[in-house]
Amino acid sequence: LATAISVVIINTYFVPPHPYQVLPTAVADIVRLTVFASVAVLISSLSDKRRRAEKKLRQREQYFRLLIEDTSDIVTILGADGVIRYQSPSLERDLGYAPNELVGQNVFLFISPEDLPRVGAKFQSGVNKPGATSPPVELRFRAKDGSWRTLECVGKNLLDESWVAGIVIHSRDITARKQLLLEQAARIEAEAAQRRFHDLVEGLDAIVWEAEPS
Repeated sequence: LATAISVVIINTYFVPPHPYQVLPTAVADIVRLTVFASVAVLISSLSDKRRRAEKKLRQREQYFRLLIEDTSDIVTILGADGVIRYQSPSLERDLGYAPNELVGQNVFLFISPEDLPRVGAKFQSGVNKPGATSPPVELRFRAKDGSWRTLECVGKNLLDESWVAGIVIHSRDITARKQLLLEQAARIEAEAAQRRFHDLVEGLDAIVWEAEPS
């Protein structure tokens, strides 16, 4: 390819046909060879740079894939339209879906309708902030068995990074933790209600005792 391009450039721009043969053939040949060598070196240099850039890109992609596949979190890569482009293997462990089962579908189809307006607004805000990392967001996600699992999600906008070209979401299933907190809150509320009832009964006893004739 470099040879063909060089020949075309030389014949078109540097050594056009001369009706009076002012330049001797030997000089014309030297010009051709010099320009050919210069163009070939330039094209070769550009090709080397491109190959190095492509190699670096492949290495970054491999490193990124190793990172996201070796984590216990659910890692999702979304397009700017919310379509799922990648799911890590941990998805099956936590939500029951095979990693490729959700690829190509819109993530918002699996989010609880009650959470959708809030989550959708935060997602659109993040899309408009290249390189930004979102604060943790809680949402309910439909598992394969139909149950709702509570996920804590953190996203990073890497749409402008060619080796990702997406929004990377790290999600953690906190359903058990949320359930525990709810149970603890219910227990505390029950204990407080019991104390209020006890105080009320004691107050009534005091009133009755004071009201009894001596």
